[in-house]
Amino acid sequence: MSLRTNYHTHSRYCDGEGEIVEYIEAAIAAGLDSYGVTSHAPVPVPMRDPWMMRLDDLPTYCAEVRHLREIYRDRLPIFLALELDYLPGMDAFYRARIFPHNFDYFVGSVHFVGADEQGMPWEIDESAERFAAGLEGGWQGDVRRAFEAYFALQRQMVGTPGVEIVGHMDKMKMWNGGDRYFRETDGWYVAAIEETLRAFKAGGLIVELNTSGLRKAIAAPFPSPWVLARCRDLDIPITVTADTHMPADVAAGFTEAATILRDLGITHVIARDGDRWMPRPVD
Repeated sequence: MSLRTNYHTHSRYCDGEGEIVEYIEAAIAAGLDSYGVTSHAPVPVPMRDPWMMRLDDLPTYCAEVRHLREIYRDRLPIFLALELDYLPGMDAFYRARIFPHNFDYFVGSVHFVGADEQGMPWEIDESAERFAAGLEGGWQGDVRRAFEAYFALQRQMVGTPGVEIVGHMDKMKMWNGGDRYFRETDGWYVAAIEETLRAFKAGGLIVELNTSGLRKAIAAPFPSPWVLARCRDLDIPITVTADTHMPADVAAGFTEAATILRDLGITHVIARDGDRWMPRPVD
């Protein structure tokens, strides 16, 4: 296996299964040589079905990861991080309750776009049924407007302190199998992707090739290969993650990811070395 890092992982602290130590042991067994722990960060807004970490658990989470980092320091570099949900108006909460814990980095992601038909934050990846209901009830079925709002939120996220990796940048497409809602060649969609990638480039962000989409009905990575090709063209660094929610998936889809990268002529991915990100060949 040529890809040996995973910087987007979960555990029982949020919507993952099992203890952090189980993931670390699985990572070592899979041959990984760099690992980031990124449970979903707490958010201070009501959710219909919360799946993120409780704020009260954050100090315990940080202490556990730091303790495990010491235990495994000679076997696997471990980084303390979070998947930080980007929601408008959250800056003060981040500064007061998240940033003081001194994380190594954040994966910045968008899971909520506006409100659904019940006035709750619209979770874009809950289920195909909830997606369709929220699109109709909260966005009057206007697919273009909803998707453009999704990418606009990602652009607004640029510059958030500590956000260094963009999480599954086109995950909202996950219910678009068979071009149910749009074609990725549609001009408005390509334009939204282009504008967003250029914002990432200007902000010095890393785009993850997230293999979790290969395990979903869409059967495609996040982002799509053509988007990764544009990252190549724009010289935006790429890292490969499994968006792991169970120990068995610490390197899931990495063989397929390596093939995608090679087919696109992408020869290097980015890996963390201490407090720096360094290129590493896809061999």
